[in-house]
Amino acid sequence: FCAGFSLPVARLFLVAALVCAVRDAIHGRRRLRWTAPVAGWAAYSLLALVVTAFVAATLPEGSLIQPARGLRKTEKLLWFMAALLVPAYATSRERFRGLLAAFALGSGLYAAAILVGHPVGAWLQRTIPFPKRPPDPGTASAWLLSATDALGLTQKLRDWAVAPWYPRTYAQALGKLGGMGQAQRLMAAVIAATGLSLARGGSRGAALAGTGRRAARVLALVSSPWWVALLFAGLAITLKRGSLLVLFPVLGALLARRIGAKRIAALAAVALAVALALPPLRERLAQLPDELRFAKGGRVLMWTDLAPAMHRRHPWGVGFRGLTYESLRYATENGWRLEKNQNHLHSNFVEVAVELGWAGLAAYLAWMALAFRAALRRREPADPTTLVPLLLLAALFLNGFVEYNLVDGETVLVYGLAMGLSSTRRHP
Repeated sequence: FCAGFSLPVARLFLVAALVCAVRDAIHGRRRLRWTAPVAGWAAYSLLALVVTAFVAATLPEGSLIQPARGLRKTEKLLWFMAALLVPAYATSRERFRGLLAAFALGSGLYAAAILVGHPVGAWLQRTIPFPKRPPDPGTASAWLLSATDALGLTQKLRDWAVAPWYPRTYAQALGKLGGMGQAQRLMAAVIAATGLSLARGGSRGAALAGTGRRAARVLALVSSPWWVALLFAGLAITLKRGSLLVLFPVLGALLARRIGAKRIAALAAVALAVALALPPLRERLAQLPDELRFAKGGRVLMWTDLAPAMHRRHPWGVGFRGLTYESLRYATENGWRLEKNQNHLHSNFVEVAVELGWAGLAAYLAWMALAFRAALRRREPADPTTLVPLLLLAALFLNGFVEYNLVDGETVLVYGLAMGLSSTRRHP
């Protein structure tokens, strides 16, 4: 539930779940299984630790990479522990669905908060006046300045509006508030809620987790079309194009055998029309061709010029999270084009190859292959919710082509949930 809206609280409960699981395992009441995704996670984490420590120990003077800082950040990999814990707790079909329902419920509340907070926040960023541009009397800017002066918040609001950059349009302000972790978490929640909706339609609202009417109400809520629409609306307003573009084919795969191609096409058309009705999203989609320009200083520059140069310079890797803006900025003569403050390469594949070398990329691909294999084996034709872990992994993996989402705090929780559910035993 908390993984849907709060990273710190979700981590707190994850640690509590670990403590309880270890205690129960010691007393023989619960079993922690060494599954294939857990083995992949352990191997990748060990390799990241060894490579990063080696690079930090042998780093020459004056180097711009910072493997020692990355070594401290390897603790991020610990939060994949849900892959180990979920199979120990999801010991029945009801608990399997209960975990998905709890995640969809928390994410829906988060989507509602985004739908209210982001438009207001974007308006505040664009409306708050600055000393060099005083507002005209009677305008919204003048009213806002008067209100923030009375509350003593004017300078704080101005500092927030310009950090780390000042948006020139409302669409830019809205996009600035939407984070990658937000979007991919909501993308995953749309998939989970849709799977529950299909299962509920087939089982006519079976009770959730065996706890009676209260749990049945939760399942009825998160599996309703309105809840799915809420989650999708929250995703759309983050303006993250990659998550939206990945969602359509993944949902199509989930719905393919349930409602037919014609209905899928109709639903996709409606969803696309709703999304395109948002002017800021239209503006963001219209900017997609710009991402293919080398001169923009974004992904194309990083993938085709800066990353190869860093890999040639450090063939064994720069260490986990060892890249810095300066190391990329001075990697080649084109580095001056790099977007400000970029310290990662916006792709799991490129980032892992630069951080941990070819061995790291091989370990990452093997880990993902083990997770996909477990998810494929977990499917049950009669239960659409058992397809959800596979589709969650597919969505995150596809997003990983254009985003470095492997160790983002929010997406790690979703990775762990998907891998853990993929490793649960089939339930009668």
